[in-house]
Amino acid sequence: MGMTCTLWRVALSDAQRLANTSPDQIEEFLFGERIRTRSPAKRQGLIGWLKSLSPITIETTTGSPPTDSSHTRARGQLDLDWAWHGLHFLLTSTAWEGDEPACFLLKGGDDLGEDEIGNDVPRVLSPVQVQRFAQFLAQLSAEELTRRYGPARMMKLEIYPEVWNRGRESELPDLLDAFEQLREFVRTAATEGEAVIVLVT
Repeated sequence: MGMTCTLWRVALSDAQRLANTSPDQIEEFLFGERIRTRSPAKRQGLIGWLKSLSPITIETTTGSPPTDSSHTRARGQLDLDWAWHGLHFLLTSTAWEGDEPACFLLKGGDDLGEDEIGNDVPRVLSPVQVQRFAQFLAQLSAEELTRRYGPARMMKLEIYPEVWNRGRESELPDLLDAFEQLREFVRTAATEGEAVIVLVT
């Protein structure tokens, strides 16, 4: 399974509350399910001893299942699938850096806790930052993003998933479609005065 970037629209009060909770509670809020942890498989006797030498694991669940009355959920979600890194490149012309607000997809905002979920620590963009990001995205055109698209440079910078040299027309339309989805998602969050949580998993 490849890496993906997911964004959630949330109330500012929820984002502030999550900053003071555990990673399990953050994950439950975002994904709406009990947290799964991995532990060594156990069996009794000789077979159990032999299995203790192997890397086999089983999944167990911890925490209480969510209930509608006691858990607030994110208001909207956008999964950018594999397009997240290419989009960041189109917005910033860099692999991981860039100036605000162009870099907000992969950089900026505040960490939501200190522990990783998936491949990264979730980040929160405040409503003010969401507004700035929405304004930045609104002034970009498909023509401008097409001019910024550079397969050779993207391969050199190791932009995930490093498939850009298969032909100029193969991935660009999908990136432009993902950009439109991102722009609409952020515009809605800005209109509603919401914060946005970003996580690469």
